[in-house]
Amino acid sequence: MDLLKAETHSPLSKLFDWLLGLSLLGWAVAGMVEAWHDWPAIWPVRLSLAILQVWVGVLIMLRPLPISDGNLRSLLLSLPSFLVSGMLFRLSLPLNAWPIASKWVFAAAVIWVLVSFWSLRGSFAIFPARRALVRTGPYRLVRHPAYLGELVMAGACAAACGSVWAWLCFTAIIPLLALRILQEERLMLEDAAYGVYVGEVRWRLVWGVW
Repeated sequence: MDLLKAETHSPLSKLFDWLLGLSLLGWAVAGMVEAWHDWPAIWPVRLSLAILQVWVGVLIMLRPLPISDGNLRSLLLSLPSFLVSGMLFRLSLPLNAWPIASKWVFAAAVIWVLVSFWSLRGSFAIFPARRALVRTGPYRLVRHPAYLGELVMAGACAAACGSVWAWLCFTAIIPLLALRILQEERLMLEDAAYGVYVGEVRWRLVWGVW
């Protein structure tokens, strides 16, 4: 049994999920309180982000244990996309300085991610894991719609900042996200039904591109 699988299926795994989920709920509330004085200027981004944090927290707390997990290598190969995305958001301007177009593109991308996560529900995972196959909602169009939404969110952040560093981060996110997707698919292909799904839904991320 690999290290990650042993950790995930330990008696403490659900406790960890609940602590992580509750921390996300706390961050959502704290973010709303902190931003209240700038609410009229930032509400599309702040509200959509808070709803996303709450929904992810609930999914993490209520999701069942996975069928199987990825190994340490797949975890390490997936981490950089998270780190660069976080760096990009840090580089972005304060929300009240974002152009209106960036605010609404970001909010629309969050809605797309929320719809994707609603389709996933108990199959939601942050890192590579094999859970029940989902074919409904946006997953009928592309195999990784939530990641497409994340990419659009990152693009909105880069556009809001407009700096060379922000666009370099966004450019780096694309191959890193592709690497994360490949790690996830390698694990999912252990299920023969996923191979059938790949034949039915050709495109991973962007229709007609990849």
